[in-house]
Amino acid sequence: LGRANVVGRLLRDKTTRYQGGDMETYFADMGVRSAAEVVDLLCELTLAVPLQDDARNRLVELVEKGGGNRNQRITKTVHALATLPEFQLG
Repeated sequence: LGRANVVGRLLRDKTTRYQGGDMETYFADMGVRSAAEVVDLLCELTLAVPLQDDARNRLVELVEKGGGNRNQRITKTVHALATLPEFQLG
C-alpha cells in the first residue's frame, strides 16, 4: 500500500514531468495510441510477471472510460497498476 501511495503522490505532484510534459504526451511521443497499447507498455516497463487478462482488461477500460480527460485516465491507470500484486514483485 505504501508503494502505491508513493506512486500516487508522484503522479499528482505538479513538478513531476514525463519528458517535460504530461502522461498523454509522453505516450503519444512514443507512438502509443490505443488504451491497450498504453497498458501493455506500462506492464512491460513495470512488471516482472505477466498480468492476468482480467486485470489487464480492467486497466484498458480505465484508460478508455475511467472519467476525466485522457491524461487523467492514464494517470489513474498508472496508480491502479501500482496497487496490483504483480507490481509489488517488480
